[in-house]
Amino acid sequence: MTPGGTQTAVSKRDLIYGLISAFGISFDPESPPLAIAARFLKEEDHEGVRVRSFLLRGYDDVEIPFYELRPAEFSETNTHSTIICFSGHGNVDQLVYDASSYQRAGAMEFARGGFLTYAMENRGMGDLGYLGDHIRIDAVARLTGGSWMGEILTDAFYILSFVYDRPYVDVNRIGAAGVSTGGALSMFVSAMDARISAVFVQGYLGSYRTTFGMRGNHHECNNVAGLLKYGDMAEFASLTAPRSLLFVNGSRDIFFPEDARKAFELVRTRYRAVGGEDRVDFRAPTGVAHEFSPEIATRFFILSFRDLASRRMHPL
Repeated sequence: MTPGGTQTAVSKRDLIYGLISAFGISFDPESPPLAIAARFLKEEDHEGVRVRSFLLRGYDDVEIPFYELRPAEFSETNTHSTIICFSGHGNVDQLVYDASSYQRAGAMEFARGGFLTYAMENRGMGDLGYLGDHIRIDAVARLTGGSWMGEILTDAFYILSFVYDRPYVDVNRIGAAGVSTGGALSMFVSAMDARISAVFVQGYLGSYRTTFGMRGNHHECNNVAGLLKYGDMAEFASLTAPRSLLFVNGSRDIFFPEDARKAFELVRTRYRAVGGEDRVDFRAPTGVAHEFSPEIATRFFILSFRDLASRRMHPL
């Protein structure tokens, strides 16, 4: 972005590394760690879903809690469609167990729908609350040019590396999903990692210039220093083209519908330019507030993976 705000022509790779620099991500997608250390804690059955708990050693040796949810029909001798479900503000247990929370136990619903599912705790929240509030983590990270978002994006890439190494994961059918900050994580890791084939982003689409800038809406943890030098949210989301991408901002969401719709039109234009307009969509379900919609997301992934299989069988 030039000083006057005009978008300059940059390559996709340059934009990705610009984002890595702006966020302060401690992970290079072109040179990932050779091995990700994670230790198994326990497993339990929850209404037909096998829930396995792990601690993953992060880039700075902090242990990151995450879950692996195995659906009823899971078998280690087969490969399975997989969804990495990222948590928003709150804690990962809302995403796994608490259907009354705004995260609606979305990860558990994916597993009940037949998907192998992973869910990660964010620093400063849940069992990682001992690290301090996430705004404090953000302030400390800024001392070295980083951010809280960069910290949890780094953790997300470590989790993804762990997932890709599982022999029972179908690496051709991997999705990312989340609401709020979970939606942001899904959008950014998918923008930077082409191995993710379908992306569900709820309660986040908008504009850093207006939604988080002029309006000052939602947490300041989204105001990453220098981010607008590289573009606005539509440019970053468009990095997923032409893979399957669905945005959902409910009619009662606190993220302004007009910001979301304007951003979506820009994303759709970029998808159209690469022949992928039929694989990007925006929905604003009536009466839905700032919350996860697992039923919409599950249906999206079923259809996306089915379409992906069809295109592999019948290429143009």
